[in-house]
Amino acid sequence: MEVVNPEGAMVPPIPEIAILPVSAPSGSGLPNWAKAAGSFVAAILLAMVIFGAILLLLGKNPIDVYISIFNGTLATPYDWSEIVVKMIPFILCALAVAIPAKLGLVTVGGEGQIYIGAIFAGFVALKLGTALDPIILIPVMV
Repeated sequence: MEVVNPEGAMVPPIPEIAILPVSAPSGSGLPNWAKAAGSFVAAILLAMVIFGAILLLLGKNPIDVYISIFNGTLATPYDWSEIVVKMIPFILCALAVAIPAKLGLVTVGGEGQIYIGAIFAGFVALKLGTALDPIILIPVMV
């Protein structure tokens, strides 16, 4: 088929270009979860090294600071339970955003979902707290 431009001149046909699938080399051969875990650990260690350098610039001993951080937050079972209590809202907020994102939806209200859920759970607990057994009340609140 001949193609003619608006001035009437012939346009040469465009040659076909073969597009071949190209994949990156497999690299180290580690599974993806191992690469992700390694990246996570490397990021944490890098952050600790940078924070240690800042502490050295301020004249503090980084080892003593890290020991006091550990003793202040992770030394007793009560400390671990407090970490879990503080962590649960973050996990719920992350799930409130991650599940719709996996489905291709966009949500910008993770924090608002936590607040609304807390308001309704408190309402149910106040209205039905004495009428229901706790084994039934907790799932109703959720």
